[in-house]
Amino acid sequence: YVGAMSHYYCLLYDILISVVYCVWLLFHKRWKDVIFYCISMGIAAAASIYTFPSIVSHLFLSGHSQDARAGLSSISDYVSRIAVCFNTINNMLFGRFLYLLIPATVVMCILQKKKNEKNLYLFILLPAFLYFVLIAITASWTNERYFTPIFAILYCGILTLFFTKFSEVIKDQKIFTAAALAMILLLSALSYYKAQWPYLYRSDLEYLNKAEEHKDADCICIHNEYRLAWEVQLNFNEFMKYKSFTLLDQRKIETEDLKNYIGSDEVVIHLTCVDNKEEYLKEIIEALPQFSAYEVIGGNGNGVSYYLY
Repeated sequence: YVGAMSHYYCLLYDILISVVYCVWLLFHKRWKDVIFYCISMGIAAAASIYTFPSIVSHLFLSGHSQDARAGLSSISDYVSRIAVCFNTINNMLFGRFLYLLIPATVVMCILQKKKNEKNLYLFILLPAFLYFVLIAITASWTNERYFTPIFAILYCGILTLFFTKFSEVIKDQKIFTAAALAMILLLSALSYYKAQWPYLYRSDLEYLNKAEEHKDADCICIHNEYRLAWEVQLNFNEFMKYKSFTLLDQRKIETEDLKNYIGSDEVVIHLTCVDNKEEYLKEIIEALPQFSAYEVIGGNGNGVSYYLY
């Protein structure tokens, strides 16, 4: 219920956890527990729909659901999309060491296999793995935010499994502790310095410095989308640097009218959720004879800022 009320990607992960757990119960012939668990999940689903009825349309009738169905049907893109998402997680969580961690862990698991060993790690990591594959091939964009529900599980699960097997190879406790600490520090440092986390202030410094150079300019933000509320907020740090800020709807204004909103010789045009930005920008320049060219400042999300001169 809590997962369903937080985000539909968390809901999907909850479902995968429930399916894996149910299969585990069936495998161990715990029939009563299976029935009780299915009833409890059914009650949670019904409570979710009762609390937020639109969850059904969001899951099955929204644009994201259409993108998901299109992704499932594009079998030829599976490998490339999974590769992109794998590299994203590898860079952000493991400092690009996942290519070594996975083969090393698999080899140690094979060599250190014990009789009657409980596969608890498989039980923990399998839902996360299924979630990763499913989201990689169905998500609207190969964006890291879709994988946040499994970040902690992947990081802790893979490293715990690796160090557990590594400790069985390195018998000396002091050597193992020193090696483990060194590896964790190295992974953390590489994840911090090598990973490109979007929407963070540090990653925006270059383009914010360019915006600072035009602090005396008027900024006109032109949008054409209902998602304006969360598209524009991604660039608030930039907008605060300009002399003024004006918000205009592309559907309600002609390019010739823009001159009425310019109060100085310097202007920055920010286009968000506007199709064919470059072509539309040329129309703006033609309507404003005092400008003949533009310079790209930067931006976040679907928004880009241009300095006209």
